[in-house]
Amino acid sequence: MIRSVPFIFTPLLMCGCTFIHQDQPNTPPYVKTSRVVCISPEGIRDTLSVNTQCSLNRGGEMELYVFANDQDDDPLAYHWTSYGSGTFRDSTAAQTSWFAPNSTDNDFTQYSLTLTIKDRDCQAINSVTERRACQEEDVKEQLSFLVNVTQRPPKVYAPSDTKISLQESSSAYLEAWAQDPDGDVLSYKWILIDSITDTEEILPSDSLIDEDTGRVVGSRVIFENPIQGVVKVGLLVSDGQSDVEKKIQVKFIDSDPL
Repeated sequence: MIRSVPFIFTPLLMCGCTFIHQDQPNTPPYVKTSRVVCISPEGIRDTLSVNTQCSLNRGGEMELYVFANDQDDDPLAYHWTSYGSGTFRDSTAAQTSWFAPNSTDNDFTQYSLTLTIKDRDCQAINSVTERRACQEEDVKEQLSFLVNVTQRPPKVYAPSDTKISLQESSSAYLEAWAQDPDGDVLSYKWILIDSITDTEEILPSDSLIDEDTGRVVGSRVIFENPIQGVVKVGLLVSDGQSDVEKKIQVKFIDSDPL
């Protein structure tokens, strides 16, 4: 009886081994947590949930954090795409950043970012048959993130039409201030417009600096006109994409202005 024991248990052990090593169905990867961080031009970080839309300025940064797992312990591959708009710091990393375009066609543009998580790298297989078998077993998980990119023009506060008495001075002194709601750096350009020849001349100007912050908040221009008449001056303020133009008439007269 003792000698027959191995012959009784051997088939059972073989069946057990066969059962244990049977191919199991491939389970898809799953996302444990995800979040986004919107970074303003001033560096303010706003952490949002995945279902909340992020709002950025042109060229702004959006940090993306995705933590995924796989029940089969398969190595996971990540692929980010924004369909040709903006750039990723690393389009194959689970945690990366997306940078909005530096210019947009409209004042408000919505972009969709898609993450595909796969547990098979079938394209790396040379054999056509094995690659096809890999693709049949391949499962993936997808996430989408929406981001709104805004472009708002600067607000310009320019002087109104004015009169200057030649008896007091032949110099025109003009100042203008501007603010950009998106925090973009602004450039100023003063232009002297000749009404007769319809030509333009760029006038030299100085920046107005905020003493507390050291930032440029405006611009001033000084020009001479020794004879009476009307001089047209144009002011162009740009945030790099949107231009705001103001026109000012300066009337030089011989008598004292009212």
